[in-house]
Amino acid sequence: MVVHKTFNLLGDSLYRGSMFIFLSQATSAGLGFLFWIVAARYYPQDEVGYATAIMSSISLLILISRVGLDQSIIRYFPDHDRSSVLTTALVVTTILSFVMGIAYILLATSWASSFQVVYDNPLVFMALLLTTSFISIFSSAAIAMRKSELYFVQNLLIGLRVPLLIPLAMIGLVGILISTAAATILAVVVMIPMLGRMRLKLRGFDLDFVKESFHFSMVNYFSIFLGSAPSLLLPTLVLFILGAENAAIYFIAYSISSILYMVPSALGVSLFVEGSHGQPLLRNITKALVIAILVLIPVVIILAVGSSWFLSLMGPEYVNGGSELLIVMAISSFFILAYQLYISVLNVKKKFRSLLLFSGLQFILLIGLGCLFPLEFGLHGLGYAWLVSSVVMATVIIWVERRNVPALLSTLEAVDLRNLV
Repeated sequence: MVVHKTFNLLGDSLYRGSMFIFLSQATSAGLGFLFWIVAARYYPQDEVGYATAIMSSISLLILISRVGLDQSIIRYFPDHDRSSVLTTALVVTTILSFVMGIAYILLATSWASSFQVVYDNPLVFMALLLTTSFISIFSSAAIAMRKSELYFVQNLLIGLRVPLLIPLAMIGLVGILISTAAATILAVVVMIPMLGRMRLKLRGFDLDFVKESFHFSMVNYFSIFLGSAPSLLLPTLVLFILGAENAAIYFIAYSISSILYMVPSALGVSLFVEGSHGQPLLRNITKALVIAILVLIPVVIILAVGSSWFLSLMGPEYVNGGSELLIVMAISSFFILAYQLYISVLNVKKKFRSLLLFSGLQFILLIGLGCLFPLEFGLHGLGYAWLVSSVVMATVIIWVERRNVPALLSTLEAVDLRNLV
């Protein structure tokens, strides 16, 4: 019976897609955690702090350069020529990434003296930026085609950066960047042939796709930027407010807790994919909520009980101040779930104004509190910023959708876990 139910779950497109997206993101986070464990053991704490700020900046540049085309790939793949859509997205995002990467290199030394490593190693920085940009678009294509397992393979390949850290420790901070760039280049080399296996070819710039998807892309661009930018900006803000050592502690705590955040994120993406393919929304929301709660409860308990042990893997200097921070950020995942699923629902329903409003509110809350709370509470203030902002967002969502809450609760009460699929 258990085996039969397991196969039923794997056969359900929402669960199967969510599972591989979550496994991919969890693998990436797990290998990322291992990456920073090794970095913390072999590199000085201040260099780790600066590296987290630089790597987060790269992710922010990628976020900006996608201009919503990653979401448009998911939305328009079912109805358009997939090869042309993919090629168009790659051309636009690569050009934008290149331009912003050059600007970042030129401005890096004016932000902090240790960012001189970016200016001194422009080829390493640009190689990492451009290959990460390519991988980002390929991931969206794989998810859109319901081939999330390829996303999983891609993250395994990027995980090969971990063993490269040790021999490169002799060259300091730049070694962290080189190891990541080398692994990402390898992932691109392996992924390109897989495009052909997915019957995708790099051909033709589809201007009609750009025009048709422009409104959808721009709305999602600003929505995703407002929703994702805070987590990418906070490491740099912590660096300037509390110093490089605290930036390292914060980033490690965030890296661990982000495994939890990937549960609602994966379910939200899969919910969007299924909705774009015309699947029933209420049924999928119910399934997403149930599976998220069942996964989050035990993992949050494990992280809360073992927070000091997880952080001690980095070294004793990461435990002090990091343990309480990790616990608070882990608890925040329950409330982040409401935001992630609701954003996907608004996307499916094409309620773009509401999408921007909620994303903007989340941005203002997290960045505002992330700047204010550390001044009052120190490093713990970052955890309080995540918790308070996510609780406020969940409360606002429930209030806005108060007329639909009874129907959702009724559906949840009727769920039979044995016959969920």
